[in-house]
Amino acid sequence: MYNLLHSMKIIRKGSCKKRGLCCKSIHVELKTRWIKNVKFWLFILKFSPLRHLTYTELDEDGDMRFKCRHLTKQGLCGVHKNRPMFCRLYPFQSTYRNNKMLPGCGYWFEKQLE
Repeated sequence: MYNLLHSMKIIRKGSCKKRGLCCKSIHVELKTRWIKNVKFWLFILKFSPLRHLTYTELDEDGDMRFKCRHLTKQGLCGVHKNRPMFCRLYPFQSTYRNNKMLPGCGYWFEKQLE
């Protein structure tokens, strides 16, 4: 049984509906070893390829929420064809594992045996 649980992988399915939902509330987990607190993350953010993100809040689990500065008034990505890799890969497996998927998102995750 132990081997069966560890041979499962989580696969992202679906596609972006281009409604700007996740761009308004981007989930970033704070449980990694090198991100100890919000102040440190915000300092790092100034020098990273993610500097287009604006911190909004800590959620009820202590994870950070951001919004994107490229979001237009129409709720669309202003740089969609040239969006950063972070945005192309979002949502992450941690978003799914922590039950942080936004309602109406065009993506979902499925568990599959390896």
